[in-house]
Amino acid sequence: MEGLRLENLDRGALDEGLATVCRTALGPLDASRITVWRLDEEGRVVTPYLSITSDRDPADWSALPVIPIGDLPCYAAALDGTTSIVTGATRAEQVLLASTYAPSVRCRVLQHPRQVGMLTVEGADPAAGAPVLEVLAAAAGTWLETLAPEDAETDAADAALLQLLEAGVQACSPMEAAEALAAAAARALRLPTACAYLVDGAGIISEVATVGAGPGRNEELRASLIGRLAADSPVWRRAVEGPTPGPDLITDTRGAGRVRKNGVAQVLGLRSLAAIPLLSSDGPLGLVLCGDQAPRRYWRASDRARLGQLALEGTVVVDNARLRQAERYEASHDPLTGLLNRRAFSQEMDTALETAAAANDLVTVLVIDLDRFKQVNDQLGHQYGDELLTELAGRLRAALDDGDLLARMGGDEFAIALLSGRDGRPEEVAAGLYASIRRPVLLGSTPVQVTASIGMATFPGDGADLTGLLRAADLSMYVAKRAARPSGGHPRHSTCGRDRDARLLDDLRTALDRDDQLVLYFQPKVNLSSSEITGVEALVRWRHPDLGLLGADRIVPPLEAAGLVTELSDWVVPRALDQLRRWDADGLELSMSVNVSADDLANDLVARVVRWLGQAGIPGHRLVTELTEGALLPEESRTLSVLEELRALGVETSIDDFGTGYSSLAYLAALPVDELKIDRGLLRDDPRHRRILRGIIGVGHELGARIVAEGVETVEDLRWLRAAGCDQAQGFLLGRPAPAATLIDVLRAESGAARTPRSRSSRP
Repeated sequence: MEGLRLENLDRGALDEGLATVCRTALGPLDASRITVWRLDEEGRVVTPYLSITSDRDPADWSALPVIPIGDLPCYAAALDGTTSIVTGATRAEQVLLASTYAPSVRCRVLQHPRQVGMLTVEGADPAAGAPVLEVLAAAAGTWLETLAPEDAETDAADAALLQLLEAGVQACSPMEAAEALAAAAARALRLPTACAYLVDGAGIISEVATVGAGPGRNEELRASLIGRLAADSPVWRRAVEGPTPGPDLITDTRGAGRVRKNGVAQVLGLRSLAAIPLLSSDGPLGLVLCGDQAPRRYWRASDRARLGQLALEGTVVVDNARLRQAERYEASHDPLTGLLNRRAFSQEMDTALETAAAANDLVTVLVIDLDRFKQVNDQLGHQYGDELLTELAGRLRAALDDGDLLARMGGDEFAIALLSGRDGRPEEVAAGLYASIRRPVLLGSTPVQVTASIGMATFPGDGADLTGLLRAADLSMYVAKRAARPSGGHPRHSTCGRDRDARLLDDLRTALDRDDQLVLYFQPKVNLSSSEITGVEALVRWRHPDLGLLGADRIVPPLEAAGLVTELSDWVVPRALDQLRRWDADGLELSMSVNVSADDLANDLVARVVRWLGQAGIPGHRLVTELTEGALLPEESRTLSVLEELRALGVETSIDDFGTGYSSLAYLAALPVDELKIDRGLLRDDPRHRRILRGIIGVGHELGARIVAEGVETVEDLRWLRAAGCDQAQGFLLGRPAPAATLIDVLRAESGAARTPRSRSSRP
């Protein structure tokens, strides 16, 4: 033992080396237990670090206390390098004696050269093996001194790990989070190379990233791993699918069956490897691996513990990044078709038009409106209407180049921007899109064929920004629709140039000046608590002399594009209020909901409402103005002022199609909103949409708004809405839109329909 020097041992064997020295010294010292105590950095307390007993098994440390050295007279007595005896002079020494295996305890202070700890030897003979005790004290002091630089390295690694994990929290995608974790693992273990890969729900590797791998290695790994089953790797099976999933530490990867052929270790040339599984409650997310080109004799227990903590925190980081990515996707994509939504299309187009302007390029915008979509919804139901939209969205995407933009703007309308620098003319692209649309679609067992009208506008000639381009394309589309070409293989489309045909607008202007073309239909709104009809919504229809009966979806867009939609409001609202007055005379006191636009808000809406109410003799609380979310957002301060003035008149404000646009709680809380009309798309029978719908109902009620569900078509939906606390509903199940003369019989048959509508302060 006298020739043994612990500092000459390989660092990985130091713990075992010190234990061997203590175990060897038990006999010469006539000891039943030898304990090495470590002094803390402040020099105030000693903590048991290693304890060896005569039965050659590690001692039970649970009985060994953490002791302040000020409470140990034996410690002070041994500061001069001599051996002291624990006498039990203090309570701390009495506790120490109570945990011993022998009647005598010797104490040595370990100094190398500073104080680093204490050595206690329990035995019957306090004088046995004095020379051996000297060697043992020197060896233990040397070992404890070696811990100081390792502690410093550990602190630095932990600090780096924390910094990198914080960076991972800000990751915008799961792959960015995995890259941050790979770097954290490599730095925490002071290793030069790391790799992270993620898997999809089927366990197939979908993303790969490396840190410190060298030029070209990341591409080589991606080619080798992506598309492969993660479970083919022995490392994955041990770390993820083993009896106790957790870090897999390999000292030498050249052992048989330890790693996969052409896997991370082989491609990166790693001989030692640490694999950290990312395991969420929904299943494995991936694997982070780090290593070195040299083998290792050992992995420390502290390495495994640190990697285990990294695995736990890393899983949270990647899972949260995945949720943030999903949230961003949902905010920018239509939930039904997966296409860009209107807002994302607008953002993408702002950038595209700036680029085109700088390069003096042309950009063509196409607007597509399906011709028979409403018939599909009416005859087959909205479920099949959704299937049709999803199928056609896929066909449109397949007909375009990767660089083009495709969005669902709402309902059955799509928008396309041709940005890919294609050789073909826009007309040829439109013809291909039309051909894709008119191929029959099998809905259930029914083959359905639809056609479309396509309008075009080109930047910069037809518009300097997206608003101008969409307005021009809409006009072009309605001109094409009015042409009503037979579906003989040619799309209905029109370029939007200087010779743009505005006959549809002329017909609309004529209709607004006459009383025999535009008509009002009314759809009942039913109180779900009492099943009574408490109000109606006024809906405009156009008896076009050539095209037949057209709905608001055919009337409003061309008027909006021409800036004439306020003229429609001036026609609709006075007539709706006049009908309300007539129903009053029949003893049917209802509320009247009317649709107004952003243009109405900007054109003296309050003064016009005062005039309309005065002409009809109707109090303000009987009128509900419905606006879309998009109409509320621009110039929010002006919008707030208008809505507050309307509220002062008693007029209520309703947000139409809530949940399909921007749906910001910030504006909902800021604006005086009395009613939220939930879009029918949220009534789909799936748990996620139902949770969203229940949340909207709860938030709306907390803000004092009543909740109205649109598009209710099934008894099951009605029951669910009633159970969820929805206040009112409208839809084909409860009553289709009908002229006043038809609806009057329904209203009279409702025994409770003549009741006064509820006040704003309470929900039905």
